Amino acid sequence: DGKPILRSDEILARQVGESRNQIARYIRLTNLIPKILDMIDEGKIAFTIAVELSYLKEEEQYELHAVMDLEQCTPSLSQANRMKRMSQSGKLDMDAIYSVLEEEKPNQREQIKIRADTLAGYFPDDFTPKQKVELIEKLVKEWYEKQTSVKERKR
Repeated sequence: DGKPILRSDEILARQVGESRNQIARYIRLTNLIPKILDMIDEGKIAFTIAVELSYLKEEEQYELHAVMDLEQCTPSLSQANRMKRMSQSGKLDMDAIYSVLEEEKPNQREQIKIRADTLAGYFPDDFTPKQKVELIEKLVKEWYEKQTSVKERKR
């Protein structure tokens, strides 16, 4: 009768409004260990990165999770892709995971975190987080300049 034959994944893709490739990516996630799946749910790892990590062997995923937990970091997409390739060539071990994750990512310059509640009493109630950061930067700069001028006078 000339009608194209639809595969089950095409039917599913149409029903949920996703592409076949996207459905395949969702299915890939079933290869992840529960601890890494939880990180996706918690928003700690992006979907695209998780798909790359799903190609790692189960043991490698447990090692990766241990390193991420210890170092409080997650891989970028390019790092995840590199670990996937290392895994496929049998070169991904704990040392390799460490060395990949230790690289500084452009969006992960060292940051200082201050719990908002420790400083809450010092700001007006209507201050936005941006205003708070700007004020802290301004005050630290003023403090630094004062320290520098004190040192100059002592010379």
